[in-house]
Amino acid sequence: MSLGSVLRPHLPFLRRFARALVSDASEGDRLVRAALEAIVADPDAFPQDVEPRLGLYRLFLDVVARQATEGAQATAISSSQSRGLSSHERRALLLTNIEGFTAREVAFLLGGDEQGVEALLRSALAAIGRRERARILIVEDEPIIAMDLETTVHEMGHEVVAVATTFDEAIEAAREDRPHLILADIQLRGNRSGMEAVTEIKRVLKTSIIFVTAFPERLLAEGRLEPTFLITKPFQRETIKAAISQALLFGEAGAGEPIQDGADAPDERRKPADEDAVTVRALASRSSAIRALKSADLSPRHGPLSAEVIEGRLVSGRGAPATSLTSAENVEAVRLLHLETADRLVAAFEGHNATSALRGRIEAARRTLARPFNEASGTALGVQAEGLARVLPAARELLMEHVAADVEAFASDLGELAWQFPLFREFADNARQNPALSADQIEALAAVARGIEAEPDEAVEPELKQELADIRQVAEQTGDVIGQHGLLSGVSNLLRAIGRVLHARAKSVGAQATKTFDEETGRLIGGLLNRLVVGGGLLGLAALLPAEFRIIPIILAAANVLKPGK
Repeated sequence: MSLGSVLRPHLPFLRRFARALVSDASEGDRLVRAALEAIVADPDAFPQDVEPRLGLYRLFLDVVARQATEGAQATAISSSQSRGLSSHERRALLLTNIEGFTAREVAFLLGGDEQGVEALLRSALAAIGRRERARILIVEDEPIIAMDLETTVHEMGHEVVAVATTFDEAIEAAREDRPHLILADIQLRGNRSGMEAVTEIKRVLKTSIIFVTAFPERLLAEGRLEPTFLITKPFQRETIKAAISQALLFGEAGAGEPIQDGADAPDERRKPADEDAVTVRALASRSSAIRALKSADLSPRHGPLSAEVIEGRLVSGRGAPATSLTSAENVEAVRLLHLETADRLVAAFEGHNATSALRGRIEAARRTLARPFNEASGTALGVQAEGLARVLPAARELLMEHVAADVEAFASDLGELAWQFPLFREFADNARQNPALSADQIEALAAVARGIEAEPDEAVEPELKQELADIRQVAEQTGDVIGQHGLLSGVSNLLRAIGRVLHARAKSVGAQATKTFDEETGRLIGGLLNRLVVGGGLLGLAALLPAEFRIIPIILAAANVLKPGK
């Protein structure tokens, strides 16, 4: 995989950091471009011994250091220092509390040590704590989230002037209470969005903005409305507190004051009105988002799992027979032979003290071998073979030598059979060329998988739930990159199957029609999808794996269009 492909998912968040660092969107974007140009000019200079995200931020900060006296950046640094915070304190706060780096990683990025970073954070927090009480407006239509934000603001000693749930309420509250800071979601009740409300408010009032959204990369990619900070849902209270403190410290001078007639307004005021309208509609209108989606975005991706929705039930995709390098007759004969071996090993391990992971992998392989191969199950066999080979060493000391040799030969045979399928070869090659997933990404995927597995049989086919559990356990137990990407593609395909049926129905709902859903679609929305959203699983996936799960907002948008009363 090219360096550009590896770095691309991190660029929206680097832009967020750059803009916050210099308190200027255009200057922040210029610095990001300068860093990318430096990479293009000398790819070998990119740090090779660290994770790509760390290397990207380190190279960016090197560019910032070289240009520290230029333009808006120098103004931002001197402004922060005049408010009692040094540039290093500011960077340490942003890198830890907003970007999520550890103290050790920040030490690497800033060229210091952990103790120095912790000292910077202590002094920065002390300076922030001296900030005077501020007026804060919350624009959020989800009651639980609004209450959480309100509690967080009160804990910091600031005043919540109002909680607005609609465009009109937000405009009225801003006019009456003139907040120093606005915490806003993108979507609100009614026909107008949080983005529209904030855009209108900033035409007449100097104020800082923090968007609290599940999809920060969408807002950053548009580059139209420039918030002070972006916070990703689901959020931690400490992250909200850090963003509020820094927004108040670094935010717009004269916050809470009206913009005088003839004075310079924010950049978005100078954009043509029709461009702003298009941008707002594209981000905030559920129906616009649905129409803009290409059907290919919800097409299944090859992997060890496929799924479809039939009569309101999520079921395993039947798929085409697996294409192999040898004849179908030979593959079938070998499958039956290996199935006999799997049956024998499962019987041999009954009551045995071998690890549950080893038994589980053998039983999973047997389930995969129990039916003729299709395109997905041929790849699933390869994932199970890799998983079995990975867990065997830990269980070997509990096995007699001949039993261990038998299992080892079985795992090798499964691997050889899987390599007869070109689609598995391609899948394995792609997985190995991609970086391993982080522990947080694996847990987010596993959380969604467990949520699907917990659904009643009338909503999700038991066979599909078992297939998903088998793949999930390989990813969780072995750390193997093939297993990890098997879980990634599997969960993605299940969500795409839900998305396809919701999208098809949502497209047919007229703008003025009564928006209801039939019993088939209702079982999905009322059960599986809503529980995954409430549990935070889908939002976590969107935040941790934005490139793969940019489909999630479209799926949720389609579900919202179909809800009764919408």
